[in-house]
Amino acid sequence: MRSFQRFVSRHRWVMPVFFTAAAIVYAYIFADLGLSPWWAMVLLPFIMISFFMGSSVSSALQLPAIKALDEACDPYPLLDETTVQLTYVKNKQDRATLTLNHTAALIELGQAGKARALLATVCHADLPPLPTAWLAYNVNMAMAELQATGDFARAQVFYEQGCPLPERVKNPKQQAIMTDSLRLLYAELLLAQGEAGAALPVVNAIADTGPRMQVSKAWAYARIALATGDTETARQNLAYVLAHGNRLYVVQHARALMETL
Repeated sequence: MRSFQRFVSRHRWVMPVFFTAAAIVYAYIFADLGLSPWWAMVLLPFIMISFFMGSSVSSALQLPAIKALDEACDPYPLLDETTVQLTYVKNKQDRATLTLNHTAALIELGQAGKARALLATVCHADLPPLPTAWLAYNVNMAMAELQATGDFARAQVFYEQGCPLPERVKNPKQQAIMTDSLRLLYAELLLAQGEAGAALPVVNAIADTGPRMQVSKAWAYARIALATGDTETARQNLAYVLAHGNRLYVVQHARALMETL
């Protein structure tokens, strides 16, 4: 099944040709039965939909990789999948989406400089007109700036651009996920300014209990605890990052910090 999905994703002409051929066959069948061949036109919506199936298949191929990142804290499947698809996907919106996911994986692997350079090549006109896509762009840009250059002011601009976006989403679950992403980013901005006390209630407000977010929260709690002199709490949270962070780059930061305690 996955091989077929890959084939359709690479060759978008397959599905339109298939549905067109099916429409012709049905037209002849209806004609032989003495019925109007125009009944075959009911297949036209499927023919039109098939033109967009390449994008759907591309997204479907990324889902297991996104799940691996969110649930197993492993960015490599997403990095590999998006790397492969970027070699053959031509549609500009699809390439922009792939780049967003690709750079998210790079950031989680500690390659913020490379992510920042790739995000700079994304044309705003190519981004899908979806709040989720624009939020991903702004969050990725902000995190890349913080990690690669330490430019707090520029990261703050991207954060502020992302703030109104959750309100444009009607799905409450999706809205909550977007809000938590912004909260985590805001906490990182506060920590970058040395405002650990202000960051604590922001991290506390994050409702997402997914494995990757839990690791991100533990990493934030550890730095907050260190800033307030609570070494034991810091050690506990660093231990959590080490135990559950798997292949995230933050594990290396946590290990280095743990060795200083």
